[in-house]
Amino acid sequence: MKHIAKVKWGFLLLTTYLVVCGCSRAIYREQADRQVEEILAEKVTDQRWHLPDTSIQPDATSRFFNEQDPDCPPLPPGDTVADEIMFNPSGMRGAKLWQSLAKLDSLESSAWRAYFNLPNENPEQGFEVGNLDNPKIEKLSLAEAVELSLVHSREYQQQLENLYLSALALSFERYRFQVRPLGIDGLNPGSQLGYRNGPNGASNFELGDTVIGFSRLFPTGAQMIGELVNNTIWLAAGPNSTTSATGIAFSLVQPLMQNGGRKIVLEDLTQSERNVLYSVRGFARFRKQFFVSTITGGQVAGLQRFLRGFEFLGGSGAPSVGFFPVLLRLQQLRNRQYIARTLEYLIADLKAAKADPLDIARLESTLADTMGDLFADQRVFEDNRDQYKVQIGLPPDMEVNLDDSLLKPFEFVDPSLIQLEQKLRNLAAKLRNESTDLRSLAEEFRGLPREVAKAIELVGSDVRRLESALPEQRKDLQPEEVKQLDRIFMEEKQRFQNV
Repeated sequence: MKHIAKVKWGFLLLTTYLVVCGCSRAIYREQADRQVEEILAEKVTDQRWHLPDTSIQPDATSRFFNEQDPDCPPLPPGDTVADEIMFNPSGMRGAKLWQSLAKLDSLESSAWRAYFNLPNENPEQGFEVGNLDNPKIEKLSLAEAVELSLVHSREYQQQLENLYLSALALSFERYRFQVRPLGIDGLNPGSQLGYRNGPNGASNFELGDTVIGFSRLFPTGAQMIGELVNNTIWLAAGPNSTTSATGIAFSLVQPLMQNGGRKIVLEDLTQSERNVLYSVRGFARFRKQFFVSTITGGQVAGLQRFLRGFEFLGGSGAPSVGFFPVLLRLQQLRNRQYIARTLEYLIADLKAAKADPLDIARLESTLADTMGDLFADQRVFEDNRDQYKVQIGLPPDMEVNLDDSLLKPFEFVDPSLIQLEQKLRNLAAKLRNESTDLRSLAEEFRGLPREVAKAIELVGSDVRRLESALPEQRKDLQPEEVKQLDRIFMEEKQRFQNV
């Protein structure tokens, strides 16, 4: 009876210890997040490396937002060969757990499309990747581009995770100096149940050494260990007796030479503390570089992290194009289009006037070269625009048009004047065509005087603005250049007044 009571007390202690110390995956994950948040809050003490948000959980509008259970996630999409290896490794039947788990159709979240006012997946019919179209952005402004890059950029998310890992490594070093539970092999508490078959029916069940306890490491290197060991054997032969042995042991060890002293024991903790501080400062610098790269382009230097022997290199290899360079390519494309259109009009006018064929041939050759350059500029612009989509984390097949309002000060010819010129040429071509319906043509001419008046007022405002800027321009010119500038301006102003 005494032995049975000991066994009951041993099981009671073991069960109580497991209930108190046993934690689920969710508890460990949330505990790690809290510890990382506290550590980063300790290090962000200077406005020079202030970080507004250090959570590694992507925004709900992000393409890689994980809407699944983080503690029991479904299987990612795989191929049939990989699934066969998982379910039947080396021909042996695998665990049923893998077959019971749900399986994703795509790693990309579908909720991000709702940010662009597009319908999400139908909860009744399920999610089908092929039935969803990418959204379209009519005018992507500079502020929106920066906002989207912070939400969708994988490079930015990778740097956030690197910062999280550096703080997580520090939490482990701090944990080494706390009271830690002990179990089998110095890890988690537990035990083993075995059966031994002996000759002449001398068989027995044995509940192996059940070791529970705690350990504590001190800054000097001293280590204190307390253990409760229980061993129970049920004898299957004879009177079916039970044997149980329980022991309590304490030990305190202080190294005097090797691995002793604060300078040795605290070295890893000190380095981890400094690594987190460097990571916080480095990430704050990366945010500034990331902002500049999103706007003007240029490579963002990767951040190096050395955490417990592992090297974390920042940067995912995403292209770095920039908002302004893409706009520059767009303006270059428009300038080339304007040159090609001007050459076409000039050639048409010369042919109508029956000018020298040699002059027309020269212009046609120039036009052919310009059209070749135009096609090259078109390809470069589209490539740069697609690369910029990847840079800010959007799909490359998503239709995105940049807001070109920043190009207004750099337009040599207002788009409305180009449209008016094209309209006038079309009307002139219709007048020369004998089959044109004059009534419909008269309707087109009805609003033309008003458009011409607006164009004249627009050109007049440009002339007045140029005249007000001339005094400042003359300061940097030589006397002869000033005379030439004044002469050209007076000629153009007189020509405009004669309209």
